[in-house]
Amino acid sequence: MSVEDYDSWHSLGQTSISPDGKWIAYSLDYVCGTDTLFIKQTQGDKTYEIPHGNRLAFTEDSKWAACLMGYSEAEREKMQEKKEEIRNKLVVICLADGEKKTIKDIQSFTFARNSIHLAMETYAGKDGRKDLIIRNLEQGTHLTLGNVSEWSFNKPGTHLACLMNTEGHRGNGAHLILLDNYRIHILDSDTVNYRQLSWDREGSSLVFLKSFTDTLFKDESHILFTLNDLNKPQSLNVLDQREMQSFPENMKICEHFTPRWSEDLSTVFFGIIEWEPAEKDSVNQGKKKTKKSPVWISGTGRTIRYNHGRKKTTTGIKIFRTCAHGIRKPVIPFV
Repeated sequence: MSVEDYDSWHSLGQTSISPDGKWIAYSLDYVCGTDTLFIKQTQGDKTYEIPHGNRLAFTEDSKWAACLMGYSEAEREKMQEKKEEIRNKLVVICLADGEKKTIKDIQSFTFARNSIHLAMETYAGKDGRKDLIIRNLEQGTHLTLGNVSEWSFNKPGTHLACLMNTEGHRGNGAHLILLDNYRIHILDSDTVNYRQLSWDREGSSLVFLKSFTDTLFKDESHILFTLNDLNKPQSLNVLDQREMQSFPENMKICEHFTPRWSEDLSTVFFGIIEWEPAEKDSVNQGKKKTKKSPVWISGTGRTIRYNHGRKKTTTGIKIFRTCAHGIRKPVIPFV
């Protein structure tokens, strides 16, 4: 072996096998040359190459593959000299015929489990907000959603839920999208923050938080929303601590704990922490507290009940139990 052979050396990088086992993907990183991602048939001669490809994923039906495509070191240096932002592209490949589609300025992507839809997240703009592009792989159609802060496919890939937080908060809200026809249902809208979107394990029920403020306290607390019937997006259940007599005083629903569903979908678990009082000079001393009712009833007539411990918690997170189906049960401390 001579010195001239050294430039041919390479190392094996990312590897992946398609769900049906008929395709293998691997990357080769060269000492000198173009790092390349290869997608090769395990029982055939087809091979597809993507220069500077990385983070490859296959669809569940093994008909499509996608990866991010970067730049060579020389290209990156030139872009840095020009003070240009380095943004990856996305390459989508139909494995049957090798047709490729390249989309610019994509930071991340996810295939829906039904292998029909692809979600692509753009880089954040100067205001820190991102766009989400939903593409139908079979039809080639797409839907673009602006100012998306959180989003997630449900497990079957039939729906996508997303939270919007826009500049000036004028278009904030929670949306549910039926992917078959891109029909958008606005679950809730307001000029406050929405966060902590979460599906149950099977993707049939949804939960999210909506912020609110109180002049007696610092920071925000949250209203909890649940949806148990995706075919009836108007049938939201709502838990608002301001309307509940039994909610622990001086506590708030915590934004740092993602609400979670129980296996039988009868219960939602969420966290609370101590709600720090506002400075005395900023509180309106003449403000009267609103009388709270024992159980808040939503506009659909459905109720949400919860259980809580009696001991005050000053630090950390405490878990609550919420009956999402409106079944009347005694309020018993949950441990």
